[in-house]
Amino acid sequence: MRVRAHPRARAASLRLLTAGVGCLALAVTTAALGAAHGWAVPAGLALAGLAFGAAGLAGVRGRLLFSSVSLRLEQEPLELGGAAIVRLECESAGGFLAERLSLHLRCHERALLCDQGREHVFVKKVFEKTVALGERLRVEPGVRLSYPAQFRLPADRAPTFAAASCSLEWSVVLEVQLAGWPAATRDWTVVVAPVIAA
Repeated sequence: MRVRAHPRARAASLRLLTAGVGCLALAVTTAALGAAHGWAVPAGLALAGLAFGAAGLAGVRGRLLFSSVSLRLEQEPLELGGAAIVRLECESAGGFLAERLSLHLRCHERALLCDQGREHVFVKKVFEKTVALGERLRVEPGVRLSYPAQFRLPADRAPTFAAASCSLEWSVVLEVQLAGWPAATRDWTVVVAPVIAA
């Protein structure tokens, strides 16, 4: 049975871009009004704006390179210790030269901590495995691409988990590295189940 992985919402990329622009605007305003003594605060805001903007731009550019992208799994949920057989299918929106095209299986742990009424979110990478799909690829407009890939899931990691204050999230990420630019990305949430004893 083939199933389609769940694409992550594009709103996250737009929120990051908006946050980046907001931080940059605040940095310029703070510097112009002299609201902060010295350049530490404006410089910090500018750096935060650039970081948020770059992360958001990576997601948006991942959607602009292709008119359609889908990731199909042979079966879902995936199982710890088993194999994840996937197929990436996409159609280019415009021509581009990709230095590298790769798929990443990633797992992140998110924790929400409350300290004196303030909430802090901590994200930690638990696992990552990469499969290279190709290098130095010249893609013409309107070309349909199809790549099979296989990941071996670790048996010693935790399955997908979600609670009020913490979660463990698994995803497959398409990464397109273009010369002179940050990598463009597109990602899908996948469900990973625990090992089922025979």
